[in-house]
Amino acid sequence: MRVSHRSTALRALLGVLLTSVGVSATPGNAATVSVEQGNVLVDGVAVTTDHSVADPILTPDGKFVVFTHYGKISPKMADCAFAGQDTRQVSLWIADLDGKHPRKLLDGRGDTKSEHQLCDFGRKAFNAAGTLLYFETPAWVTSDAIHVLDMASGKEHFVIDGSGLVLLSECTDPRYLDNFVVVQHRYFVFGGSYDWAYLVRPDGKVVGPLGEAGSFGETLDSSAADEACGVQK
Repeated sequence: MRVSHRSTALRALLGVLLTSVGVSATPGNAATVSVEQGNVLVDGVAVTTDHSVADPILTPDGKFVVFTHYGKISPKMADCAFAGQDTRQVSLWIADLDGKHPRKLLDGRGDTKSEHQLCDFGRKAFNAAGTLLYFETPAWVTSDAIHVLDMASGKEHFVIDGSGLVLLSECTDPRYLDNFVVVQHRYFVFGGSYDWAYLVRPDGKVVGPLGEAGSFGETLDSSAADEACGVQK
């Protein structure tokens, strides 16, 4: 499994955000999914056997599992060989909970334009309706890229640059439902750079900043976020 080299501050930021808006990994009473030795486990039972998969998630209806599959080194992935990324063929798959009827959703690809590359399928997240699947892929040395896949049409496109994708698919407040949060690397006018968390609409339009990645816990009031998102505790 590929790993993007992000700071511990970013990990802390995501932990605070997940807690503050009440985002959960799977719907209530759903099966549990995990990975062990490169195989997908559903409720502790292996449903793949080739030791080459990673990052599984359930569809919102709990009927299918979506996961990343890694293959052999491929020349099609050569443009992904930046910042330590390897060039194995990567693909996105969906299957029944017992592993039957697997179907490929997307193939990875290199490209001379970073926003068109699909070097990995990390941080997968469905919108509330389960019609759109967002994911994060390495794209630039300083930032990943967020893409979205329409599950009905099979069409995929670039949404915005950013890292640490968190999709707000459980908000009852329509202002924030299916918005998402990413950390963006930006530059000051007279030199230097900064990393801030931003709230982004599903179409990729930035709503506004949420605070510095390194001090997110101090710049966002958790109770206010819960109230705005409609999370009941």
